[in-house]
Amino acid sequence: MAVGSIMTEKQAKQAILNDYRNISGSRTFGSMYAANELAGLRAEQQVEQQYGEQIGQAYKSAMAQRSNILSSNLGTGYKESMLGDTDQYLTKAYDQYMSKLSESKQEIASNVAKANEEITSTVDTIAKNKAAYGNALFDYYDAYLAEKQNTLDEDSYKKFMRSALWDKYYTYDFGTDTQAKADYDVARAAVERGEMTEDELFEKFWQYRRAKTRDELTTVAYDEVDGRKEYSSLYDEEGNLTLAGVDFFDQLENFAATHKNEGQSWSEYLQSTNPELYDWASSYNPYNVGPDDMTYAGSFRTMTGRTSTDYTYSFLERFGGLTEKQTKSAFSKVYEDFNKKASDINVNDIDSVLAEFEQISKEIGLTQDAINWKGIRQQVSQYVDEAKQAHQDAKDSKIENGLAIGVGILAVIAGGIVTGASFGTATAAGVAIAGAGLAGITAGIENMDNITNAEEREKAYKKAAQNEYLRAVTAMVNKLQYERRQAQINQGF
Repeated sequence: MAVGSIMTEKQAKQAILNDYRNISGSRTFGSMYAANELAGLRAEQQVEQQYGEQIGQAYKSAMAQRSNILSSNLGTGYKESMLGDTDQYLTKAYDQYMSKLSESKQEIASNVAKANEEITSTVDTIAKNKAAYGNALFDYYDAYLAEKQNTLDEDSYKKFMRSALWDKYYTYDFGTDTQAKADYDVARAAVERGEMTEDELFEKFWQYRRAKTRDELTTVAYDEVDGRKEYSSLYDEEGNLTLAGVDFFDQLENFAATHKNEGQSWSEYLQSTNPELYDWASSYNPYNVGPDDMTYAGSFRTMTGRTSTDYTYSFLERFGGLTEKQTKSAFSKVYEDFNKKASDINVNDIDSVLAEFEQISKEIGLTQDAINWKGIRQQVSQYVDEAKQAHQDAKDSKIENGLAIGVGILAVIAGGIVTGASFGTATAAGVAIAGAGLAGITAGIENMDNITNAEEREKAYKKAAQNEYLRAVTAMVNKLQYERRQAQINQGF
């Protein structure tokens, strides 16, 4: 389970005590402490029984001796003297037995304490290494993003920062440049009003973009969505690991190892910076039975919300750790490309929207031959030509912008991905997705065209566009899941 923050030895120790399980499914170290205490209790019971029997035997002997004395023909004085000696013997024997019993109990308590100390020492050692491992991941985060900044050319680095997988780990920081901050605030307000896109904002201020610090990543942050909290921070208010947190650790541990030519992997980094910790993480963990990967690294993966054998990372697993709000806002560039007159929509707009979806498909993990982008482009072009002509021919067109066409384009792309067809011609594509060209695609948005209030109409277009965008992204995810499952079937799994 995802136990939350593991950045201190105390946090790591608590997680170990709670999560490590033995072969019976009980908490490993709790069971070890309990077994040790129980063994001590049983040892005490044994020595108490042993010394109790010895005292009882001494008492029995003393009583027999008293009986012999009393029944003898000795004089009263002798009898009293001998009875006194017997009582003293019994008292002395009792004191000796009780002293030995106390010593034995102290020895048992000492042995129990020593055994508990050894258990605690084992837990402390694991906790120390576990905390070091978790903190080293944050060090790797800093080093990995610094490596990208220092090795990529300007265009490649800008693309890296704006990618869906890494943008969430960057923030704007203007330092003491108050004028730049003021300009940014004005531009940000323009974005909120829909007058500027996030990409345009980034292009204007990208030099002020930097990687988030550890404190910024772990400070609680969330969006309210339908009455529930969607966390963009790694932890929630109670220190529990969020979905974004699970994705963070997964991405750091596995991204570079999963993708070619993406820089130094986590294991390479750890092996070069702390080989002792690397060896420990790779070693067998006898205290946590159950995970398929019974190394300490495997146990760390289960403690951070993943399977022990999670050795790969893709956008597929958690939509890149994006919240619903972030996922919906990601389509803004696609949407804004068509926030213009229908007659002004051109081939560059088509290329732009398709390039955006192709980039998303790469980040999701699809190979570029998995989707027939050429065929989809043909059908999008055909649809745009038909839609523009229809707007031009309309005698009573209520809209002069291209938002309705934008919705239709997203529907075409989503439909093309959903069907997974190999389009031979533009006409075949149009038939497969739209049925009857413009009329078939716009059937679902005719009611929006009839909305007289311009603001309400634009909201309706935007909502429809979001739905089609998410449908396209979801279709790509589903397609990858299907391909992976089919590959497993083909391999006999």
